[in-house]
Amino acid sequence: MSDFDHPTHRLVQLIAEHLAGMGQTNVRGTPVRYGWTLDVCGNDNPRFSAGVDFSYVPRDPAEERLVPVASWSDLDRLIAAC
Repeated sequence: MSDFDHPTHRLVQLIAEHLAGMGQTNVRGTPVRYGWTLDVCGNDNPRFSAGVDFSYVPRDPAEERLVPVASWSDLDRLIAAC
């Protein structure tokens, strides 16, 4: 079972709890011009597989990257690399 195999609402709760546990206190649900964001899809969406994508936009938008997140530890690694 994937770390992210939950309904969307529950997955968002789990992510918020995980990020808060990491000390990420500036969690927002709004778009940003640069920095990192998460795209979340729960198992209740019939069009897409449950999962999380990590998107990082540096100050130069041409360097944007989108990376599928494989696990909680993978998410930690991606955040730490920014």
